[in-house]
Amino acid sequence: TAWLEKNKDPLNDTIVEMIKNGSNSLMIQCFADHPGQPLEAPKDQERKKKGGGKTVSSYFKGQLDDLMVTLYKTEPHFIRCVVPNTHKEPGGVESGLVMHQYQCNGVLAGIAICRKGFPNKMLYPEFKGRYNILAAKLVAKAKSDKAAASAVLDGAVKLDKDKFRLGHTKVFFRAGILGYMEEF
Repeated sequence: TAWLEKNKDPLNDTIVEMIKNGSNSLMIQCFADHPGQPLEAPKDQERKKKGGGKTVSSYFKGQLDDLMVTLYKTEPHFIRCVVPNTHKEPGGVESGLVMHQYQCNGVLAGIAICRKGFPNKMLYPEFKGRYNILAAKLVAKAKSDKAAASAVLDGAVKLDKDKFRLGHTKVFFRAGILGYMEEF
């Protein structure tokens, strides 16, 4: 269980120096390789602050730094646990309790924001490959992937301009429009 590593406390250099200069030959031999205390006092211009032992705050900061590195390497996804009822009965759902939890967790606000914006997006090449069949002749005449997407959405599907936006590399859709496109 790494007991030695956890309880490995450094000795004070002054004490080590005293042991090395003592009369016990075994102790002198044990500490012969230890550097001990420097014989000359360091000059002010050469003096540097040495890091002491690992404190609780430095250990916590190290853990926090590791966590931040891990978080920056991943894509954020959230899992929300919802208690379905207060009686701990399987299959029982108290709708008021569930809605209250959704409101407190911000889930409903997130859904409202997504509905106001354009939560669904698709790269132009992917869009062109998937919906090319809806307006093959118009897509063949298009000079760019963006023009091809515009031809499909305006010409074949006749989708309202408020339901989608054409970006530099992607097509953005309002909520529910991709499902509508699949049924078309």
